[in-house]
Amino acid sequence: MKDGYYLSIYAHLDRLGACYNLTARHDQNMALWLKTGSRVELVRYWEFERYSGHKHHGIPFFDRKHAWDIITKLLAEANIKPQQLNAVWGTPGLSSEDDSWMKDNTGLSSHILSHLYSALLFDTNQFYNGTTLALALDGGPDSLLDSQSPEMPFYAGAVVKNGNMEIFPIPSPGGLWASLSYLTKMEEGSLMALGSASSCTLHTPVEHAPTISCITDFSSAWDWVEKLLHTVSNITDNDTGNIFSGFDPLFTEKENRISMAVKVVQQESKRQVGSIVDHILKKYNLTPSNTKLALSGGFALNCPTNTYLVRKFSFAGFQAPPCVNDGGISLGYGLRAFLHFMGRFDFITPSAGMGMVNQTSSSSSVDKDYIAKALDDLKKGPVVWVEGGAEMGPRALGHRSLLADPRKRAMQDSLNHAKQRQWWRPVAPVILAEYVDQWFDDGLISPFMLHVMHLKPERINQVPAIAHIDGSARVQTLTSDEAPMLYSLIHEFYKRTGIPMLCNTSLNDKGEPIINSYEQALTFAARRGVKTCYLDGQRRIIPQTQADMGQSQPSKRMAQDFSISQSLRERTKTDLNPHGLTRKELALWINSPRLKRLDPKNKAQADVISRYYKKIINQSQGRPLPLDLLFKHQESI
Repeated sequence: MKDGYYLSIYAHLDRLGACYNLTARHDQNMALWLKTGSRVELVRYWEFERYSGHKHHGIPFFDRKHAWDIITKLLAEANIKPQQLNAVWGTPGLSSEDDSWMKDNTGLSSHILSHLYSALLFDTNQFYNGTTLALALDGGPDSLLDSQSPEMPFYAGAVVKNGNMEIFPIPSPGGLWASLSYLTKMEEGSLMALGSASSCTLHTPVEHAPTISCITDFSSAWDWVEKLLHTVSNITDNDTGNIFSGFDPLFTEKENRISMAVKVVQQESKRQVGSIVDHILKKYNLTPSNTKLALSGGFALNCPTNTYLVRKFSFAGFQAPPCVNDGGISLGYGLRAFLHFMGRFDFITPSAGMGMVNQTSSSSSVDKDYIAKALDDLKKGPVVWVEGGAEMGPRALGHRSLLADPRKRAMQDSLNHAKQRQWWRPVAPVILAEYVDQWFDDGLISPFMLHVMHLKPERINQVPAIAHIDGSARVQTLTSDEAPMLYSLIHEFYKRTGIPMLCNTSLNDKGEPIINSYEQALTFAARRGVKTCYLDGQRRIIPQTQADMGQSQPSKRMAQDFSISQSLRERTKTDLNPHGLTRKELALWINSPRLKRLDPKNKAQADVISRYYKKIINQSQGRPLPLDLLFKHQESI
């Protein structure tokens, strides 16, 4: 394998998909690598949602030319041209070589394997010289690279001992959360926050949730969640003390009922994943105190389960990339490629800040006056903080953050108001890593905000803005290597106040991804009334308000256009969808491996697509992803 640059891409090319904004791969992303001898370095990481402004960006490229026009502009951020790339991996139509090596003999999807490798190879020293138990728990396989079948295992586990690896299928509770999210119309993060906010608790026993291993298990998961919601919906005040604890007066009845259901789903999640881990430990005769736990996939954002596993089994450590969701697939693609082609390599584990770097680079030294001004501004209210490259993943980790003083309960309200979130949503703390044991009972190192810890009881009144209603907090531990200016700011705050942490929430408006650029940061501040912006240790800016700019409507986020022209869109619709399939029918077609073989331009085949769509809708009974029905009806195609 030659030295030089390589690119791994998790994206999609589809003309009709681009015209109708149909998603086959969400959270699209791209990673640039540099190989030098046995060493591999991650040079830059792009999450497309940060550029397009579309959260969970899933819009396909129109064609290869459209893709390379945009990719070339992104590569220019790293002063790289496409002709400098030795190879491109991961996306049909863009890959420079056959990606069939991604389909190994495990019987597992390339999608879930990429998740697995993103966690396992995030520390190659541990991979080759230690023992690791890894779990990849995600939503489902990749229909672009994987030929799905009803029995294809969705989730993967692995045990690695000194570079010797065994991979195997496992079940996951992820489908329970997907069903709960759809039925309650709430995102999973909001559900988890509400579950621990309201004190309302179901006392009556509930049958254990079904395990989910493949497509055919999704119906039973849906039925179980639907039954649980029916149970809590029939509870009345007369059941207080017997069936449930009583409605929490701080919340609406609807919120209390959802909170009860969330607590049950969370309990079942811990039970199921704990049982999986216990089985693996016994089967492979692993000693947890000598074993690291590695997690990836969207379920790894379930911080309470992560912390529960580490504490229950006393693992030697916890390992996960900052982008555990599908935003990390190109990371997994690249690491898996280097393992395949090199056999053994050394990966330099990066900080989280591998995304866009603004034109004014971060200061190489910490300016004391800059820090002093920021501390003074924090006394008055939240400040926008931009430092170095944007974070990988969905968490604010000090590179694109909204910071505030944790000593004032009103700051939580200010931050939630700025973010347009519910009042009960918690605000995360970023704490100097060396002090985490002094403030939290579960004093774990958590550089990527993937653990929930409980404040020591005597500390809660000192930092009320970051204490959730149950005394917990989703914690980021910070070292000077990760974000040196933020580290200096918190260190000086600690010297002044005795508090080694700040409130830290992501820099984005409601429904938007985290911002990338200075311009977006200033627009956000003006839109949401944040008084001061601190940019890379060099600029302190008081943004203009909407009134100052003579605007009555909020400023729009400045974003890069990934779309195609309206004229090309209309021509393509006429040429490729002449029989007028609806957007929903085309969405089914683009996400279904067998249906995708059919050509919408052919009248008979377009009728087949429409007919299968109607059958599935008629039998799905409101299910969002009737995958079992989908494959049942496709057997005859």
